[in-house]
Amino acid sequence: MARDLVPKAQEKIVIQRSGDCCAYPNCGIALSIDAQAAEDLHKAVGKVAHIRAASAGGPRYDASMTTAQRGGADNLIYLCGPHHDIIDTQLHFHTVEFLQGIKIKHERAVARAMSHAMGKIGYDDLELVCQFIGMGDERTNDDVVIPIDIQQKSNSTDSAR
Repeated sequence: MARDLVPKAQEKIVIQRSGDCCAYPNCGIALSIDAQAAEDLHKAVGKVAHIRAASAGGPRYDASMTTAQRGGADNLIYLCGPHHDIIDTQLHFHTVEFLQGIKIKHERAVARAMSHAMGKIGYDDLELVCQFIGMGDERTNDDVVIPIDIQQKSNSTDSAR
């Protein structure tokens, strides 16, 4: 049987939800490497792994799943190379339940960290900042009223923590 391919959009979702870090417990290594010279390219080194195998006979294969389910973000986990390899060789430890559990825990931690990093800055605040950035040195006749200075808002958000 042919191996089910993972749609690129699903890979991107898993990588984004993983915060570009290995989801394996106590690892968390960054999975991209910045270019060291202007002529070089940045390099993603993480591996998207199937929780339930993409093909019959693979680790944790589930024949009841559809092709879309096998390639969907819910069945994928983002790992570093060593952990990607180990989950497919130590099958008694790396069960479906174990992998789903670490995936959920890792993705929730990333979501919480991102939410905390953003603080209480809302869409309206970001839209206002983007409008001013887009204006550059151009002067307009718009009467924009800023109810609270952005630096002051940032400081009040910090003190509320």
